[in-house]
Amino acid sequence: MESKMSAQQMPRYWHLDLLRILAILMVVLHHAIPTNAELDIAVQSATWRVMNALYGLCVWDVPVMFMISGALMLSENRRLDTRRLYRKNIARLAVSFCFWSAVYALVFCMVRGKGKWTFLNQFLRGHYHMWFILSIIPLYVLTPLLRRITASRRATEYLLLIGLLFSFVPNRLLAFMSLFELPHADVFQSAQASFVSLTPYRSLYCAYYYVLGHYLQETAWEKRRKWLPAAAGAAALAAMIWLSDWQSGCIGETSPHFYAVDSLGVLVLSCAIFLLFKRAFGQAEPGRQARTWILRLSSCSFGIYLIHPFLIERMSVDYPLTAPAMAACILGLTVVVYVLSCLITAGIRRIPILKKMIV
Repeated sequence: MESKMSAQQMPRYWHLDLLRILAILMVVLHHAIPTNAELDIAVQSATWRVMNALYGLCVWDVPVMFMISGALMLSENRRLDTRRLYRKNIARLAVSFCFWSAVYALVFCMVRGKGKWTFLNQFLRGHYHMWFILSIIPLYVLTPLLRRITASRRATEYLLLIGLLFSFVPNRLLAFMSLFELPHADVFQSAQASFVSLTPYRSLYCAYYYVLGHYLQETAWEKRRKWLPAAAGAAALAAMIWLSDWQSGCIGETSPHFYAVDSLGVLVLSCAIFLLFKRAFGQAEPGRQARTWILRLSSCSFGIYLIHPFLIERMSVDYPLTAPAMAACILGLTVVVYVLSCLITAGIRRIPILKKMIV
């Protein structure tokens, strides 16, 4: 979603292109997984556990997308032109939202036989996945200000530290404690409510990941600790899947608690994935053919994000209820939708005006 820069202005970070491709694939997987309410599958059954595990594997998708944007937009190697930022980056996002929101709203009204007011309501609200566009636009608006902060390593670390202390750690620990039947549980609920009001971030987790992506991109890590991100990420993933299974069994329905964007598990897993790609491909120089395919898939990522829910909803898949068949169905649907979305995006990108504005 960032503007293309010349080689003299900004180097090509191939690991971010590869990470973007995988993140978009995980977004498609995320939305290909049916909800438990849709299928009425027993919690903690084998099929439910397959769905839960697959869900845990892809919860880092959107946080990492914010991190990639931050790594690029806040980079010191990138020349920031405020006029270009508004006329190209922000304008493109705004036009894309208006176009695709109108498409989804129109289809919704046609399928359900609704009128103009429903269309307007759906258009203004946007389809469920388009919240990302509405979140990234204000981050782009704040980019000139955030670059003043990220120009100082100490200021950046201070911003990330207070975000961690106020938004992630106490709030999530208090929320976790509220899951148990402890005496005076109302005290923990009151403390949690106070922390929500106290935090300077509140719901600005997108900005946190945006700045975090820049910080991790610009920070050199000791080679002797190269195993740490992989170990932390694996531990966070296992903990989230197990805790989600445990809590869902306690309440008798699927619990979203441990997969929330502000959960510690998602934060750790997102950082681990980002650092693993940086370490594995940060110094990579792909060959000519590999470079061509990486650029093609990376450039189609925004379009894939915008289009894929339309295909999933139109397919109306009849999900099987056995665990192996469910896994095969979800993964197969993910691949089919990803490929079709990529082909549609590539076709749209051949139209000069549409290429620049809606994908």
